[in-house]
Amino acid sequence: MDVLDIFRVALALIVLTMASRQDLRERMAEDYHWIIIGAAGLVYLCYLIISQSLPWEFSLLVLAMAILFADIFWERPEGQWALSVLIYGVALFLLGVVTIQFHGDARFWPFMTVPVLFFLFLLFYMFDIIKGGADAKCLIAIALLFPDYPMIFGLPLIAVSSSVASVVLPFGLMVLFHAALFTVLS
Repeated sequence: MDVLDIFRVALALIVLTMASRQDLRERMAEDYHWIIIGAAGLVYLCYLIISQSLPWEFSLLVLAMAILFADIFWERPEGQWALSVLIYGVALFLLGVVTIQFHGDARFWPFMTVPVLFFLFLLFYMFDIIKGGADAKCLIAIALLFPDYPMIFGLPLIAVSSSVASVVLPFGLMVLFHAALFTVLS
């Protein structure tokens, strides 16, 4: 059991509880909830790079994810599509450079699930599969905080190679699946 995993789960539970309380009272959740979770996730990604002695280029992935994450909170005036194209172009360029260089490295793919989930959740929001903007931002923030599965208190029950589980069924996607399942059951 890793203390860092306990901290990540506790942080997520505390912030999500605060957001749920606000949502129940006001029918909206402020962005600072998702910013806290996402910022902690970016710090955790930096920690992983340092603790695993990964090449410095992995920092470009974190930079691209930080750019993409910050952009979802920035309200631009109408008609500034060129700036959006520039922001996403820079982020995609950074992701492309690192992907070309490290696509064969097994340590790379758990990091890459975060931007993939970002775009997947963004598409789900655009096509009304995810109904609320706060829901999409929350899922993106959770994907940042949990690029790998937390291992605490005997969970997960079925031991699977961490890298395989993180790439095939990333934690953020499993949160969405379980939320949809509980919604249908309720």
